Amino acid sequence: MMMNASGSGASRTQNQGGDISDIFTSLTGEAAADLPPCFSDLKKTIWNEDMLQSWKEVLEELKVAVEEVASRTQDMILRVSYDNIKQGLSESQVASIKKMGTVIVTGGVPQEEALGWKQSIRDYVAANKDCMRGFPADNIQVFELYNVPALVAACTHPALVNTQKALLSLWHASDPTSLNRIDMSTPMLYFNRLWIRLPGDAQFALGPHIDGGGLEHWEDPGLRKVFAHILCRTADKTWRDHDPFDMTPRLDAKQDLYNVSNQCSIFRPWQGWTALSSTGPGEGTLRVLPMLSLATVYLMLRPFFRPRHSSSASLKFGDWEPDTEGTAFPGSAMRKTQELNPTTHPHLALEQTMVSMPRVEPGNQVYC
Repeated sequence: MMMNASGSGASRTQNQGGDISDIFTSLTGEAAADLPPCFSDLKKTIWNEDMLQSWKEVLEELKVAVEEVASRTQDMILRVSYDNIKQGLSESQVASIKKMGTVIVTGGVPQEEALGWKQSIRDYVAANKDCMRGFPADNIQVFELYNVPALVAACTHPALVNTQKALLSLWHASDPTSLNRIDMSTPMLYFNRLWIRLPGDAQFALGPHIDGGGLEHWEDPGLRKVFAHILCRTADKTWRDHDPFDMTPRLDAKQDLYNVSNQCSIFRPWQGWTALSSTGPGEGTLRVLPMLSLATVYLMLRPFFRPRHSSSASLKFGDWEPDTEGTAFPGSAMRKTQELNPTTHPHLALEQTMVSMPRVEPGNQVYC
């Protein structure tokens, strides 16, 4: 389930249907295609010499952040109770959520109610098995179901709505006039597909990725404004001033330039899911990279640098050089979401820093 903010938006052509594999290169096994020459031109347009200093600073800070995440693992993920939500989050809780970019909320939905939703979904699938669509087609685990009764019940549950209001309140507008265009106090329900993963499944295993556009992060001038302090430092603003919770620059951003099936075009302040089973680390649950701002800065700078020697595995600043001639935007492909792996984004040490969610029970909410 996604949580969205109410605001104005440009009209767009309705995209074609599909399934989740349409936007993940890793699910289809297709080789990454070279991008056309215009993407080299795009790099040259964005590039400035100050990026070198930003790159150097980010690599140094990543060393410390990687060590912290690798040592603390699940302890990096904040868990709050629904009572905390109702009473108001503390300053330290808000700071943790904004730094890590994720939170677990317990106690809002009774286990019995959540398990009832799960059984309702199973009954619905069984009754309509001849017309079910999803992925993988021969053994569906991601169902293209969006507004079945259980989903409606969950999305309108007071605990979920109140939690979403609390999380929406963490956003702000650097330009107060933005509030004339968007209402951050009213959650909009976005019915997402249903997932029921099977024990031991290896076929449907999404790797590290970022929703909300791929190449659009650099290609769309509006979306690029979100990362202005990262891409162009000034005398008084650097990448450290990047604010991922500022809604103002996001209002004119286009996250889908290619009208791709399964790609969302609206502003989604949070994504979330409600557990319908007991699931813990190593059991197919969600994994996250709990260093929101720092990882974002690295991601945005990464296309502009490459190893000095293609065979080198060194992560040292001196062993990397600017790259504005090549067309590569690592992990990015046209009409696809942004994916990451140890080869495309080596400094993130993803094998150590992608942290499995701590154990959740039916009715727990997870947001990121």
